[in-house]
Amino acid sequence: MMEPQKQVVTEKEFKEEVFAMLKACFEAEVALDEATDRMTVTLESGDTFAVTVEKLR
Repeated sequence: MMEPQKQVVTEKEFKEEVFAMLKACFEAEVALDEATDRMTVTLESGDTFAVTVEKLR
C-alpha cells in the first residue's frame, strides 16, 4: 500500500485559498492589501472584518 503524499502549499497559495473561501462561504466582498497582508471582509450587512494570515513555522 502506498503512503499518502504530503501536500506542499506555499504561504501565497494558502492566502489565495483563504481569500476564495471567505468570498464563497460568506458571499462577501473580500479585498487583499498586499502591503499589510491583511484581508478585509465586508458582509452584506455592512459589517467589516480584518483577517491576517501569518506563517508560524
